[in-house]
Amino acid sequence: PARSMAPTSGQTVLVVEDEPAVRAVAERTLNQQGYRVLVARDGAEGIEMLNREGARIDLVFSDVVLPHASGYQVLEHAQRAAPGAAQLLTSGYLDNRAQPGDHQLAAPPQILWKPYTPALLADAVRDAFASRALPGEAIASIHNGRVLVIEDDDHLREAMTRILERAAYQADAVPTAAAARAYLADHDDVALVLCDVGLPEETGIQFHQWLRSVRPALADGMLLMSGSALDPAEVDASLAERLIAKPIDVRDFLARISRAIGAGRPA
Repeated sequence: PARSMAPTSGQTVLVVEDEPAVRAVAERTLNQQGYRVLVARDGAEGIEMLNREGARIDLVFSDVVLPHASGYQVLEHAQRAAPGAAQLLTSGYLDNRAQPGDHQLAAPPQILWKPYTPALLADAVRDAFASRALPGEAIASIHNGRVLVIEDDDHLREAMTRILERAAYQADAVPTAAAARAYLADHDDVALVLCDVGLPEETGIQFHQWLRSVRPALADGMLLMSGSALDPAEVDASLAERLIAKPIDVRDFLARISRAIGAGRPA
């Protein structure tokens, strides 16, 4: 369930979104929460709006992939045109399209992953305001289970952790199989392991073989991630069925996580 949102004092939120239906939902939701909402249909229009209204904008909520200018370019401009404004991004892509590239931001913005509900948007906006006021404040969430992510790509590792935490999982992430072994030695409450196949030094398939020897129940539910198909000669059919293809679709990603953890819980 969504956390109840404290009454606002009429802060102004700039919504930059090129999909009309998504933009309408965001505008309606934020209006209902008591915000003054400005809307822009693409990155260039968002930058133009910042130039006109920057002094009054308290939060910029932008899609990452936009025509004419990316969401990161919009936020980078906001640092000059609306200094002190909170920042929040949204994206449905869990690949390099959601990466900041060379853009210089004072702090990594939160990302609200699509598809989102009005309740999730309301919470994310409140959290973005809270993060601006109280840097580093931990956001409490319902604990749906502890997930260990093993991924050597820094951006993907951070993105998956954020997605899982937003979905109320307790997520921890490590870059290598060796780090995962050390983590599991100290944690006996892991509900699910999500592991990249192409890890350095030791592959995800090799890690699965090790996990099966020490924590067979955890290995039975382990999910793999890869940008290519698995070699049938290297893995059994049940493991191949637990492959999440890259680039990762956020909706499918969360559905697979939910099913895997649900299957591992006692009836």
